[in-house]
Amino acid sequence: LEEPQMPYDDGARTLFLYTRGTVGNPREELRQLLTYMEHTTRANAANENLKQIQSMVETVKHDKGVSVGYMKVYEREEMLLNRGIQQGIEQGMEQGIAQGMEQGMKQGMKQGIEQGMKQGIEAFILDNLEENIPKERILEKLQRRFHIREDEAREFIDKYACAEK
Repeated sequence: LEEPQMPYDDGARTLFLYTRGTVGNPREELRQLLTYMEHTTRANAANENLKQIQSMVETVKHDKGVSVGYMKVYEREEMLLNRGIQQGIEQGMEQGIAQGMEQGMKQGMKQGIEQGMKQGIEAFILDNLEENIPKERILEKLQRRFHIREDEAREFIDKYACAEK
């Protein structure tokens, strides 16, 4: 467990190294390390310490166990990414279907109510015309019973009165 407030007397220091820094005047050995860190090649292993590091890097690169382990990590990350993408697609489709069904049901219900109302108005008008009820009286009843405006009621009467003849 780390205790940030406890002073350690182990001589350790924290350094932040910027491989492309331009401020300051670092020693040549540090400049070589930064160049090597940015471009890890045999040509940039300019001193004995860097040559030892380069030798270890090459050993690790040629170690089949490390390569297989790296590939397994890469494949696992790719698998997890693909699984996440697939889950996102599935969730998006589920939400889209649910929203589409809800909108479709609302629209269908609205259209059904409108169609039913028109059929009811038509039957009401035709029934009243068969009973020889005057059009003005039918107009009043339509407005009161179906809660429609006078101009709408007149349109319905004109439409269905012509159809009856």
